Amino acid sequence: MCRSFLSVWKDENGKEILDGRNNLGVVSVNIPRIAIEAEGCIDKFWELLDIRCELAHKALQERMAVLKDLTAEASPALYQQGVFGKRLNPTDKPWDELFKDNRASVSLGYLGIHETVCMLLGIEKVLHNKEAESLGIEICKFLKSKADMWKKAENIGYSLYSTPSEGLCDRFLRLDRIKYGIIPNVTDKDYYQNS
Repeated sequence: MCRSFLSVWKDENGKEILDGRNNLGVVSVNIPRIAIEAEGCIDKFWELLDIRCELAHKALQERMAVLKDLTAEASPALYQQGVFGKRLNPTDKPWDELFKDNRASVSLGYLGIHETVCMLLGIEKVLHNKEAESLGIEICKFLKSKADMWKKAENIGYSLYSTPSEGLCDRFLRLDRIKYGIIPNVTDKDYYQNS
């Protein structure tokens, strides 16, 4: 089961299909780093977030470009033995049968909303703070709007993914601590909060 939200998908006969649906991968944006680079300036944060989302979009497009040329013989267990809901011939292209037209998703990931809001608002904690809650929701809505816009423009199942990767939460923080030092309520613990 994929942690990314797979929207309803219907085959050519209008039948809702659940079996064999999948996520083609995720590119996660380090939201706290963007807030750090914005030096707490919310306008600059939005500008940088937009740029980083477009960079993530290009990375996702590169991933899909590789998949578009792939044939089923590249991974017989996945494509020829029906793991994704259809049995393909060795020379069939999985993209044409399994991934396009929103059947599969590909995700824009994020983590560290709590630390981001603390950095941007100069606060210690988000809990029970209406301004912080509102900003966190606004960030998530912005990210979702990006995925929705790409999905509509390309007819590919872009989705938003609250990155659950404990390793990435740790790695992003360690890299940011090396580059920016210890920032109270942002880089002063061992991980960024994930989904």
